[in-house]
Amino acid sequence: HRIPLALVWAIGYLVDTAYTVREILDRPELFADFDEELTKAADRYENKGLKRLHFEQLKIQPAESLPSLGLLAFFKRAVPKGALAHLLDEVQLNKTLTRLERNKLVTRKESADAYTRYLNDPLATNLYGLHPVICENEFFTTLPNKETLYETAAKKCWERAYAAAEVNRFAYALELYD
Repeated sequence: HRIPLALVWAIGYLVDTAYTVREILDRPELFADFDEELTKAADRYENKGLKRLHFEQLKIQPAESLPSLGLLAFFKRAVPKGALAHLLDEVQLNKTLTRLERNKLVTRKESADAYTRYLNDPLATNLYGLHPVICENEFFTTLPNKETLYETAAKKCWERAYAAAEVNRFAYALELYD
């Protein structure tokens, strides 16, 4: 019963690489203990099988995905798309986030603020975050130039938040400041 659920998480292999379903199924170590402790609270994930699958997917991500993943690991919670918008042009960022979401590496939800949803600004409405298991992944400790990436992100978030406050977009500004 573990394999169908694990294949959902391994979809990145099938889409972004030349792996076949048979080749994935022939790697039993990927599925070992996959569903162990999966029902525990998200802040207590200890599922080594799921972490292993995520680590395998993180290793094959294209270079343009790494800054987005690194920032989401830094923020540790869902952030407005505007917090990531300085990394890539809009089209490339949309492609990257869509692929990461499809591969179950990031999650997307809408802002809880009714006024933000009313304004329908995709930079404010869409909130992105990593799956909790990925936040614990040692993959992110190996990324180069993390401090520069975080400093730039903080500066850009501050600039966007200030600009949003200037045009009375307070909920979006507060999300970015936070």
